Amino acid sequence: MNARDEDSKFEVILLHRAEMAAQVPKREVEESELVRVIVFNIGDEKFGVRIENLIHIVPCPHITTLPQMPRIISGIAHIRDDIIAICSLADWFHIQAKTLTYLAVVEGSRGKVGLIFDQISGFQNVRNDDIARSFCASSSDHSHFIEGLTKDCVTLLNIEELVQHDLLQVGAPA
Repeated sequence: MNARDEDSKFEVILLHRAEMAAQVPKREVEESELVRVIVFNIGDEKFGVRIENLIHIVPCPHITTLPQMPRIISGIAHIRDDIIAICSLADWFHIQAKTLTYLAVVEGSRGKVGLIFDQISGFQNVRNDDIARSFCASSSDHSHFIEGLTKDCVTLLNIEELVQHDLLQVGAPA
């Protein structure tokens, strides 16, 4: 190998090292920046609930209707030794549901609530920065029950706000 070939090889190595040094390293997403959600469908709409609020999912049980309740309250059900108010998100958000097959029991600081839905889409990791919260500031009566919207149009529910609604408190004073 002559000196010219050796210099050329040395230049290629230096060029490669310079390119590597100039690249901005990709930052790993911290686990604390991710929100783990379960995604479910009601009609053609997708909703998500933070996994830390999910207690369990069961096939939709018998729901006992209560007289003179608003449409959003489907009734109450006995789920694993708890009497839980069952909320119809389809009625709440005016969505045409297909077949309400499942019940997700969710919990917030004021207790548990059951949400009925059509099907489970799966679990998803969402970056906290990728949740659009600005659209939730509408004047809608229901906007405070929505935490945000993901890039793939999953409406994240604000379970803390939802379970604090007086209608969803079993045994709450009227």
